[in-house]
Amino acid sequence: MRKKRHIFTAVTAAAALASAVLLFPGAGAVSAADGRTDPGGACSLRIRYMDAAEGEGGTEAPVTGAGFTLYRIADVGDTGSLCTPLIEGLELDAGTEGTDVWDAAVRAYGDGHMPAGGAVREAVTDAEGNAWFRDLAAGVYLVGETSPAQAHFASVPFLVMLPGTAADGTALVYERTAEPKPLPAGTLEVRKTVAGNAGERDRDFHFTVAFDGKNASLQPESWHYTKSDGTEGTIRSGGAVTLRDGQTVRFDMIPVGTGYTVTETESGQDGYHTQASGAKGVIRRVKAAQAVFTNTKDLPAAGKTNVQTGDAIWLPAGVLLLLVLGSLVRAARRRSHHKGGER
Repeated sequence: MRKKRHIFTAVTAAAALASAVLLFPGAGAVSAADGRTDPGGACSLRIRYMDAAEGEGGTEAPVTGAGFTLYRIADVGDTGSLCTPLIEGLELDAGTEGTDVWDAAVRAYGDGHMPAGGAVREAVTDAEGNAWFRDLAAGVYLVGETSPAQAHFASVPFLVMLPGTAADGTALVYERTAEPKPLPAGTLEVRKTVAGNAGERDRDFHFTVAFDGKNASLQPESWHYTKSDGTEGTIRSGGAVTLRDGQTVRFDMIPVGTGYTVTETESGQDGYHTQASGAKGVIRRVKAAQAVFTNTKDLPAAGKTNVQTGDAIWLPAGVLLLLVLGSLVRAARRRSHHKGGER
């Protein structure tokens, strides 16, 4: 149970991103599936967990493999309007959210002595993004994502009352559907390439990686990374990592929608020409963000000379001697011609 409490530490402050509070009938994220009125009928809850697939015209994709845990935390009366908490000291009203009672429920059920009338169920979303809880007694239930799907954060816990009432208020609803809002994560890769005949393949190049404040409630104090040589570490936003030629560093579990900026300290220095792509962008779910830096440094090959304006020009001695002799011959001819003209 300690692990489950830890999972929700990072998302408690993100309650605004969750589905609507489901304690009382009429909440937007709960829909009626039938209109049976038998108060003794068994109840069921379906979790419908869907991602908004990016780049696919706004279609949805199921979130598969997400594990949910359900706790029964209160009894309800036949009218569906009365509830008696099963956990000592717990208060429930129209403003109560799942995050308000999660820690209390985990403590109450965590020592193996669940409250009288309590129940714990677990279910995992299938290939269609559905997880079912069936044969439930009437009551108020707390639902939390205790095992997040791959590349997702845990959604925020929510409350649901079973049975509910139909939209027109004339019938009880024994089968309800809840739609938690997924919180997907993405990745960022930074890649280094050194090119040119003078490129230093064994040199460390330093990169500063900064993330913006969007989804700040989900962002950790430090970001975990793994380099292609197998080393791991953490940096705070604005911290630095080092890479050599051919190496990459990968940051995982970044909230989708987070902006990033990567800068290289040695860019354009020490005779290098630097080209960068993807150095600034936004983390997406479908494709990993990539920042690629290429530093090229070339020196002239042996026997070749690069001549630039203002540079001294050095000529071979033989060529210089011929130029001097030619100048002397021309001067002698001018003098001879001048004396001949005086006669």
